[in-house]
Amino acid sequence: AYLFLTVVGAAYEFSLLVRFRINVFQYADPIDFLLAAIRQPLNSAAEVNITVCDTEGKILGIFSTADAPIFGFDVSAQKARSSAFFCHADAANCLRNAGYSASVSAGEQDGLRLTGGVAYSNRAIGFLSRPYYPDGINRSVNGPYGMSITTYSPFNVGLQLNLIQQTFFENLLLFINNGDVAAGTDALTKPCPTASLASLANGLQIFPGSVPLYKNGKLVGAIGISGDGVDQDDLIAAMGSTGFEAPENVRADQVLVRGTRLPYVKFPRNPNRD
Repeated sequence: AYLFLTVVGAAYEFSLLVRFRINVFQYADPIDFLLAAIRQPLNSAAEVNITVCDTEGKILGIFSTADAPIFGFDVSAQKARSSAFFCHADAANCLRNAGYSASVSAGEQDGLRLTGGVAYSNRAIGFLSRPYYPDGINRSVNGPYGMSITTYSPFNVGLQLNLIQQTFFENLLLFINNGDVAAGTDALTKPCPTASLASLANGLQIFPGSVPLYKNGKLVGAIGISGDGVDQDDLIAAMGSTGFEAPENVRADQVLVRGTRLPYVKFPRNPNRD
């Protein structure tokens, strides 16, 4: 979705340049210009989708504000489920039983057991899924749930894609082998659920914007937000967890991996301006 918005923004800028010889990038930072595709005027509220799930990934409720981006409906559920899954006491066993022992072992080499002892936010999960770890430090080794930059591509990102690879390619083959364009298109656009992990029914998400929910120190679910910038999503998720916050001593930001502290949430520096 973000890639689509980027392409649309670039195409619009090109049309202005051709028709009116106006180069928008002369007047605005390119990143700000591209982000403007989902930005609102100052002093207006964020438009987001909010999902709450239980510890097994079952959706307890989804709410969308009036103008929330449609793509975020599915992503908010992915975020909530991802956080709840990684915090679950049986996460490592579930991954092993589903055939993803390599990812579990990679995490264990970095001291990550996935046995319920850490409250993982989606920001932490994403940090561990990068082609570089720590994020942004070139020539460092990939995170345990990601792929090395030498083999990384949109079709080889690590655990996130591995989980849906089977159903994705099954649908793709249906599209390729089907002579009926309409039926083939229908096959290609079918959901690609995680084949053997019901608690990640619509896949793993590594964008920030979710936190787990705890009651009396016990995991009870997670909340996921999608629709605005990921820092704004983090802010809304954190506020949405009020009264059900993860105990501070088990939050991901209390964990060091290769000497680097994991992030938990990140708030906009100037939330009333961004």
